[in-house]
Amino acid sequence: MAINELPPDNTALKPVLITGGTKRMGLAIAQALGQQGYPVILHARQNDAAAQAALDQLQSDSIAVSLVFADLADPLSLAAMISDLACTQNGLAGLVNNAGLFLEDDLVHFSPEIFAGHMAVNVQAPILLIQGCRELLASAKGCVVNLLDHNIENPNIDFLSYKLTRFAMAGGVRILARALAPDIRVNAVAPGLTLPSPLQDEDEFAAIHNLVPLGRGSYPADIAQAVLYLLRARAVTGQILFVDGGERFLARRRDVSMEPPTH
Repeated sequence: MAINELPPDNTALKPVLITGGTKRMGLAIAQALGQQGYPVILHARQNDAAAQAALDQLQSDSIAVSLVFADLADPLSLAAMISDLACTQNGLAGLVNNAGLFLEDDLVHFSPEIFAGHMAVNVQAPILLIQGCRELLASAKGCVVNLLDHNIENPNIDFLSYKLTRFAMAGGVRILARALAPDIRVNAVAPGLTLPSPLQDEDEFAAIHNLVPLGRGSYPADIAQAVLYLLRARAVTGQILFVDGGERFLARRRDVSMEPPTH
């Protein structure tokens, strides 16, 4: 093989599983991957109106799409979904761990119940998915992409349980990249403020979205393009790609949804 040649891409036409893929960021990622020819498997907790709307929307764009369902907090539900995938798929080009629990707490309001809930969805479920889909991913030399948060670089004091799980998965990227090489690559994307949080309305979000060093905050399409890059970047593993307009450089004591900047 010539020095400037790439080895053949054997992930072509293999699907990508996206957790939380029927709304918000997950749906944007599904659209971007589908437009590039990847069949997409959208995970949702249940077959509700949002799941059907996402299915109809992608099908109307001629994207090959299917739905799977599981409660990520329930290992038995997750195991059943993984078993179904193993029976119906002959490989996965990628697993995008996008779904996450994001509830408000801090040191004063920290509780074992809130922490356990975040750990179950944000750490345990992605690890179980990687474990259960290992053979499907390895057969296609696939890639895992975990969605994290720019706050792992410069954390503030809010959403304590959520942030602790993001730190856990940031470390997991490096551990799993070593454990799963050479057959599976493991990377992550760390978005900045990209969509309104449950504590913000559209006006509050718009007022602070672009208050970052680049003067342009991250948009869902930016995150989707980063995921697409990592799926295709066959010499990249163990990396966390920040897509935040430089927001991680801002030393904010509080989360912007709790204490919006006034300038």
